[in-house]
Formats: sequence, C-alpha cells, structure tokens
Amino acid sequence: MNTRPSRADARRRQLLRMTALLVAAAAVPGRSFGRDRAAPEARLRWGLDTAGQDDDAAFELGEPIIIRLEVWVSTWFQAPVDFPATLATGSAIVEEIGGSPEAAFDDIDGRRWTGLIRRYRVHPLQPGELILGPPAALEIRPGRGDGRPLRASPPTPLRLAVRLPKGAEGLNPFVAARSLALQQQWEPTPDPDQGWQVGDMLRRRITLVTDAPSPLPPTVPALASAEGTELQRHSTPARTAEADSARTVQEHVATYVLKAPGALHLPAVELAWWDLDQRKVRISHLPGRTVTVSATSMPADPFAEPGSEPGADAPDDSHRTVTAQAWRWIPAGALTLALGTWAWRHRSALAATIRRPLQRLHASETTARWRLRRACLQSRPAQAAAAFRVWLRTLDPASRRRIHADTACAEAMEALVRHLHGPQAPQRPVHWNGPALWHAVQRAHATLASGQDLDAALPELNPRMQGDAELPHPASRR
Repeated sequence: MNTRPSRADARRRQLLRMTALLVAAAAVPGRSFGRDRAAPEARLRWGLDTAGQDDDAAFELGEPIIIRLEVWVSTWFQAPVDFPATLATGSAIVEEIGGSPEAAFDDIDGRRWTGLIRRYRVHPLQPGELILGPPAALEIRPGRGDGRPLRASPPTPLRLAVRLPKGAEGLNPFVAARSLALQQQWEPTPDPDQGWQVGDMLRRRITLVTDAPSPLPPTVPALASAEGTELQRHSTPARTAEADSARTVQEHVATYVLKAPGALHLPAVELAWWDLDQRKVRISHLPGRTVTVSATSMPADPFAEPGSEPGADAPDDSHRTVTAQAWRWIPAGALTLALGTWAWRHRSALAATIRRPLQRLHASETTARWRLRRACLQSRPAQAAAAFRVWLRTLDPASRRRIHADTACAEAMEALVRHLHGPQAPQRPVHWNGPALWHAVQRAHATLASGQDLDAALPELNPRMQGDAELPHPASRR
C-alpha cells in the first residue's frame, strides 16, 4: 500500500501551517500583522526640564526655563526633523539650545517608539501666564512604507505661570543678575584746586558690567540734566560681550556744558536690581559731583591806557567802522547807476554788437565742421547729412569742387545716401559708418589747408552738389 501523501495533501498541510503561524503572530501582545502593515504614526509632546519653585509650578522671573519639544514616530526616522529655531510667544524670548537633537526610545500603547528631542531656553519678560507653541507644522519623514512626509497635529500650547520673586515687587524695571557693577570716570579728573568758568565742559563715562542671564541685559540708567547745565549725549549705550566669560559690558558717555555761574550739583546715578544668589534687592550707586563755576572773565588788553575801562570806546569804534564802510560804497553805487542808465539808452546798439559775433560764430566753417564731427561720431545719419550740407555752404566754390572730387569723401557720402534713401535688401543690408565719413572729411580738409591739389581727374559724385550742396538722391542716378 502506498502511504506517500499526494501533492494536494501536501499543499493543504502547508496552508494549515501558514494559518497557524499567522494566528500565533496575532496572539503576541503588543504586535499585530495589521499594525505592521499600516502607515506609521507621529506624535508631538512637550517636556519640562526646569521644575517649578512652588507647589503651583510657578516660575520666578529672571531665571531661564528649559523646555523640550519631542517628536515620536512608531517606526524610525528616514530624515532628521527640521526643528524651529524659536517658539511662538509674545511675552518671552526663546532661543534654541545648540547641538544635535537627542534620540530616545519609549513604549507607547504597547509598541516601541523612536523619538527626537530638541531643548529650548525661555526667558520670560514679564510676570503672568506664558503660552508657548510651535510656530509652524513640522514635516516628519518616517522610514517605513513609501516615506511620505507626515504632518502631525501640533500639541496643546504649553502654559506656564511666571511671577515676581517675593521682595522684588517694587522693582520697575525688573533687573535680575548674579553680579552687577557700575563704574564711572570723569574727564577731566576731579581736582579741588581747579577753577571752572561758564562754557567749560565735563565728560562723564559710565560703565555697567553684569552677568544677567537674559539676552536683554539691563541698560545704563538715563542721565538727568542738572540745573545750570546742558546735557549732551554722545552716543547710545554700547554693549559688548566678553568672549572668555558670560559677562556683558555696557558704556554710556555724556557731557555736561556749564551754562550758569555758582555751585552746580551733577546728579548721582542709582540702579536697583534683584540678586539671584542672595534673593534680595541690591542698589548700585555712583556718586555725583559738585563744581563751583565763575563768570567768564575778559582778558586784559595789553595796549590799553592805564585807568581806562575795557570796552568803554567800543560803541564809538563800531560807529566809525560802519561810517567808513558806508562812504566806501557810495562811489561804487553812483558808478553802477550811471553805467546802468547809459546801457538802457543804448540797448539796441549793444544788442546788435553782441549779436554779430555770435551770428558769425554760428555760421562759421569751424562751427559747421564741429557739428558734422559730432553727428558722424555719434552715428546719426540724418543729422550728419544736414551738417554736411551746412559745412559745404561755408566753403568757397573751388574748395567745394575739390571736396566733391575726393574719392574717400565721395564713397562715404554715397554710403550715407544709400543708407537714408536707398532700398534695404534683406540679404545685403546697407550699413553706414559715421566715423568713416568724418575721417574722409578730416583728411580732405587737412589737404585743403596744406595747399595740395586733390585728385581732380575723378568724376564728380553728382553735379547737383556743386550748386546747392545737396546730397544726391538714388533716384536721380537712374
């Protein structure tokens, strides 16, 4: 008897074996065949690294708060998440903590999830409720399936309570630091024997050094002007950060101009701030300065006579100076009036006298040749043709005939006529070269000036050019 199973029985057993494996895989807790084939999921959530100071989780103003923005996927990341550089808020300054995001793993809903964590440093600016949220939706690319980007729903905005420290309620503005120092320098340096007069100036340079953790450190207090002085601020407070420490240095420079005599009191400067280590209010103080100002004294005149009072003859001297200047201007005014009257009576003759040389200059050969040169070098054919006709009229008939007989001038003028009036063939466009015409005219004029004879045996370009100095028209040559 043949006990070997048939081919159909073998297929049936193989199918039963696969069904049993699938049922066993589905029975494993936390795993399912359908979930492995489903699209990956993504979640966002907040984390807090800085614990609250009180039972109600309120944070004190002045200390930075460290929070986390966590991105979790049910598989792995195909590409890194582009975290925002800051968070959306209106009552705090948020800066991203440098470095690469932190990778982590966590069990969520019975499955193993992969996460990326980015930390931020938050500096509250005022007490009250602080609301934080991501500025835009994050694009996440999981590594399972086709790798399509996912946009997870943003988490619920993070709400934090911020309050002033106890004992600092009277600080306005609120300044918090672990160390803060004010320094000042007077220029010139204080000297009890130094005398001051109205018009002298004192420069005051105030420097603030602090390690305030906020990116907006305290500023130098505004200087107040004193009675009898004028305050001139040279620049706004300049801020510099020391590279080898976390300290910030600010400098403010101002000048007091002494305007009145007497004892002038330049005000002191105070800055109240909250000490984060001692947990109390401290006051940094800079003393003021008192100066005695005297009236401005006039220097003695070494040429004055003994017993004479300075300035006694000042009105008489000024009167004499004004009178002398007036007498000096009287002849000049009389001469101007006489010349103006004579010019008005003979205005017609003067106008004709001025107009004649201008007309001769306008119609001269040099002016016409200069206009022809400008039109040719600027490649303006119409203006060049008009200037050439005007220039020919300024020449005598003999010189005009010799110009017509010049070969280079004839070729350049023929090219100008074809450019202005001739047919333009598409396959052979007519091109006129303005500088070529000017160089030909220039050489011909130089030959005329030297007294040499031009080539008179050559045929004339057009007989019409002799009489009316007109450029030939192509139709007349047919």
